[in-house]
Amino acid sequence: MSEILDFNKANLKEVKNSLAEWCQALRKENNETQISLAQKLNVSHKTIYNLEKGSNFTIDTLLKVLQYFDRLDLFYRFLSDQIAQEKDKKDISFY
Repeated sequence: MSEILDFNKANLKEVKNSLAEWCQALRKENNETQISLAQKLNVSHKTIYNLEKGSNFTIDTLLKVLQYFDRLDLFYRFLSDQIAQEKDKKDISFY
């Protein structure tokens, strides 16, 4: 990613743009075009385009791309760690 985010000041646009940049880098590293990736994920080319532009993409699209490029586990571990930290801080159950 081109710049380091200050997570205390990150805004929605910056996070979306960082996710977009990550997904685009994964696609390019694996020599995929937006069209070929869209076909493999059974989504439209515009869906992949929007994801990589950081606009109007769904969490489902993001998760499909991460799963396709074997990064879903990384994202899941991050989320699990965050949930555990929040539980430890507040000693409450989310379930």
